[in-house]
Amino acid sequence: MTSSAIFGMIAAPLAVLGVGKIDRRKVLLTLTFILIVANILSTISTNFILFLVARIILGIAVGGFWAVSIAASNRLVPMEKAARASSCF
Repeated sequence: MTSSAIFGMIAAPLAVLGVGKIDRRKVLLTLTFILIVANILSTISTNFILFLVARIILGIAVGGFWAVSIAASNRLVPMEKAARASSCF
């Protein structure tokens, strides 16, 4: 669990900087696909090392997804609804 959090914390700011001019929708879809693959990989892992690698990939994808989605949400809604778009509710 800690490895996911650490790698997510590192990946979040790097994802925002690394995205650049790439379409945010494509980035979010790619990160969602990586999340699915990492979850499947952790489900079928047969040893601890494979499980740990899957959780690290999951942390990177989650950190990147949240960072990019918060930034993208402000562009997808009118200005008066930007705060609600980036909240959990």
